[in-house]
Amino acid sequence: MTGAVVVRPGDLGLVHDRTSGGVAIGVAEFLDELMLGHWRKAERDSLYRHVFVVESVDPDGTVHAIEAWPGGARRSTYRADAPDVLWSSGRGGLFDLSDAQRDMVVAWSVAHLGAPYSWAAYPLKALKDCPLPVPFVERAMERQVTESGHFMCSWFGAAGYEAAGVHWPKPVWDLAPSDLGDLVLSAPLLSS
Repeated sequence: MTGAVVVRPGDLGLVHDRTSGGVAIGVAEFLDELMLGHWRKAERDSLYRHVFVVESVDPDGTVHAIEAWPGGARRSTYRADAPDVLWSSGRGGLFDLSDAQRDMVVAWSVAHLGAPYSWAAYPLKALKDCPLPVPFVERAMERQVTESGHFMCSWFGAAGYEAAGVHWPKPVWDLAPSDLGDLVLSAPLLSS
């Protein structure tokens, strides 16, 4: 694919976030490294830590986004030409959405504006990745999304896609921002 990526409504954007949610993910990754040896600092620094859904794109390249955020899901803006954003645009597989699916992703995201943030996701994820099985953790993570309607950013983006009929390789409540980043990066680029 040559030229700039065309960002479209329903796309996901991913950034190396340094906000409170991103810092919490970084702490969880550090603890995971101490307990299990999964990560190294260089790998942690390259991970995507924040995900958002594209609601619309202005002709000047302003991207209107909806994202799970401490304080509730909210609208924000990004730039389509921002060099630090990884876009799901122009990728096949899970990200090759029909126009109807894109509309469903956006409609789901708009309907969930204000949805509470899931701070419980961080200790639950740490327990889930613990070498000793903790039986209640998977169900507690699921309940955060399906019953409580609490989302961390990756869960929010993935749940919008689920509502549009996209099925992920693992449950929505088990997807970290870095998982979505890996999926975007491994998806084939489509030619324009």
